[in-house]
Amino acid sequence: MDINSKAPRKIQLIPTALLQILASIMLAFSTRFGILHIGVFCIAVAGAMFAVQILAGKGYWHFAVASVSVCAAFLIGGLFPFFMCAFTLPAGIMLAVMVRKRSSKIGVSAALEILYAVLFALLFLAVYLLQGGEPSVNAVIAYFSGIVDSIKETAISNIEPEVMEQIAKINEVSTEEFLEMLDVSFEVFKLILPAILISTMGVLAYLTATFFKLGTAIAGCELVLPDPKWRTLPSRASAVVFAVSYIVFSFATMFSSSFNVVMVVCISVVIILAPLMLLMGAKWFASSRNKTFILVLFVVGLLFMTPLAIMILAFFGAAEVFKLHDKIKRQQPPPENG
Repeated sequence: MDINSKAPRKIQLIPTALLQILASIMLAFSTRFGILHIGVFCIAVAGAMFAVQILAGKGYWHFAVASVSVCAAFLIGGLFPFFMCAFTLPAGIMLAVMVRKRSSKIGVSAALEILYAVLFALLFLAVYLLQGGEPSVNAVIAYFSGIVDSIKETAISNIEPEVMEQIAKINEVSTEEFLEMLDVSFEVFKLILPAILISTMGVLAYLTATFFKLGTAIAGCELVLPDPKWRTLPSRASAVVFAVSYIVFSFATMFSSSFNVVMVVCISVVIILAPLMLLMGAKWFASSRNKTFILVLFVVGLLFMTPLAIMILAFFGAAEVFKLHDKIKRQQPPPENG
């Protein structure tokens, strides 16, 4: 049966089309003025609205809207925003196909994460090669290393000598030792940069799935969702991998003063899975009874022990994953005896 015949109210796709076009325009302006994080956010909105129109629209409506969006991005910002806006097309198509196959929200987000990673890698390689970059892995690594080094030099040059001395005294080290600590921190940042980029793609993918669910509500076609709630529920394995990786990393830091392969792998896994566990931690907080007390503790922790407070919330999120899986298992009817 067609979606339109089952919808409880008339489907309105014009708001989603306007949101897609508006997001593409904002993407072009934000990219043009160097506000890339807003542009990436707009990719999620445009891709999600495109998927809603694919599933609930008729004829070639969605391709007409997509053409207007991509052309607007090109006219306002040029080639770079054009290609970024074009990412919304394969993302929307993949999202629509997976929703038709009744995929879970986590499954859709994982697939979109891989797609976004491939698309952005191809875009980077195209820009890199057009700028005369050498087509080799070592050259690409050196390119990113140079960017991090320039950021480090800029950060150090912007710190006043008096301020640097005060920071060194707070850490109970000399100025030279503080500069060495900064060097080590930036070297570590180079090692975990791939994990940070993958984590960013994961956040973008999850936002796309979330905006899709919102788009179905705006258009009045919630029946296209695999289930009415289409909630986020990571697997138990992801929660276990997150917890084990962080514990191994913590123990490794106790026995080694320098980063090794095990530490890099563990902290990279933690970085990739942390946004998902933090989201589950927020859900745990929303379902807890003593919200005010927990919020006060968390705010105090953020002020004085920020990394520790964030990781504690993530661990509560991992525990919430097991709790929800157990709850679902208890709600399932027992198997019938044949």
